[in-house]
Amino acid sequence: MHLQAEQLSRENVNLAQRTADIDRLNKSTIDLQGSVNKLVREKQEVIEESRIAQDTLRQTNNNLQRLMSEQSDLKQRYGSLHQENEQLKNSFANAASDVSRKLAEAENRLAQANVENEALKRRLNDSNN
Repeated sequence: MHLQAEQLSRENVNLAQRTADIDRLNKSTIDLQGSVNKLVREKQEVIEESRIAQDTLRQTNNNLQRLMSEQSDLKQRYGSLHQENEQLKNSFANAASDVSRKLAEAENRLAQANVENEALKRRLNDSNN
């Protein structure tokens, strides 16, 4: 009987050690589960941040494409306006040249008319005297 009591006592100690081991394993499992849950939350946060960054990048690329298109349109418009400006400068220069030529012709005709007028006045004076 004494042997049985010792064996029971050893089994109780062994059982207590195993229970303590199980409790430690349960605590470790709970700690690990907490760590896993924390990592899952962090992963979800990283995924959301990545999604937001991808959306921002996509919007930035769209804006960049739009701005590049606008820049191209503005360059073409500038080229057209520059060409039109040069054409207008040439037209104004030609018009100014024509006006100057016609003014010089008119001044010459006026001078000739004045000369003829003076000659007619002299003839009229000569005929009246």
